[in-house]
Amino acid sequence: MTGALSTQEAIEALIVALYNEPDDEESDTDEPQVIKLDEALDALERLKLYEGQQEGGDEALIATLTKAERVIRGRRAVRAKQTTITSFFK
Repeated sequence: MTGALSTQEAIEALIVALYNEPDDEESDTDEPQVIKLDEALDALERLKLYEGQQEGGDEALIATLTKAERVIRGRRAVRAKQTTITSFFK
């Protein structure tokens, strides 16, 4: 299982690096950029599409990206706040 964990960590690092490219408009701060859950999911989807479009795309990588997507979606479910049905109609 440690192999899958290190692969997942590598994918997360890739996503963080993708979104940590500095913009010209950003100021020089030492605060790390916070990546939102939806942004991470979008990045995973783009990576899966990219790999799927490559000639001889790596199916194992696509499967790993899909697993990482499930983990992140699970985090979304855990963080979701349950509300009452009456609050839906307000």
